[in-house]
Amino acid sequence: MGKGEKPILSVRIDAELLKDVDALAEEAGVGRAEIVERCLWLGLSADMGLASWLKGKVSGPVLQIMTHPVVLKALLSLTGDKVDPTVLKVRQGAIDKRRGHGKAKLAVE
Repeated sequence: MGKGEKPILSVRIDAELLKDVDALAEEAGVGRAEIVERCLWLGLSADMGLASWLKGKVSGPVLQIMTHPVVLKALLSLTGDKVDPTVLKVRQGAIDKRRGHGKAKLAVE
């Protein structure tokens, strides 16, 4: 790969989400790829921050209660938001890693 070239990432996304990406790209005057890359950076940064926080000093029952999917859903329902299933997977993955378990297994409720 030459200098300045970026690898290609192919993904399948919901048609409505793609419409939103395209609308934002047009409004901002940039390409679709720039919007998608920015969203990936922001989302990855947030998920890495969550995973790092979950590995931090708050642990045990307090951590389990604070990050339990039912508690998260209840708290977010107060603001009208929903729990992102990926956030739940990041949570479970960080907890499993801290416990030394293998791949995360999580049923999104």
